[in-house]
Amino acid sequence: MVASILYFYRWFQHLAAYCEKYNNLIPVAFILGFYVSVVVSRFWQQLNSLPWPNSMAVFVSAMIHGIDAEGRKIRRTIMRYLTLTYILTMRDISPPVRRRFPELKYITNMGNGVSELNLLLKGQKYFTTYFLVTELVYSLLRLAAVSCTTLYSVAVI
Repeated sequence: MVASILYFYRWFQHLAAYCEKYNNLIPVAFILGFYVSVVVSRFWQQLNSLPWPNSMAVFVSAMIHGIDAEGRKIRRTIMRYLTLTYILTMRDISPPVRRRFPELKYITNMGNGVSELNLLLKGQKYFTTYFLVTELVYSLLRLAAVSCTTLYSVAVI
């Protein structure tokens, strides 16, 4: 036991001497600058790739026309479902959002949850749920395509 500790102690001393010998060749601050640059740029790319709800709202309002009550109801429902999908996705990514909505019943109590989601998820706890809400959005788009609401382009959405 003591021999192995002495072996690792000497090995570490040799490693420290080796690092000290080549310390001046490549400055550590230079390497850390590249590392920090890569980490920050990757974070920024991920942040920019998130679909924000306000851009989706503009897109939905541009694609589903109509000033009648039915068109407004479809647009509002689609945005409610997309916001719910965003919340469910952020629950898997962000710990503060997970603390705010630890279970699906808290989303429903907030007023953004939908009864259709409760019917779909009855008894299901251990799988991702945002794809179910997205399927509800697709069914609403199909409904808007065949109803009297003028739909500009379902294929783009």
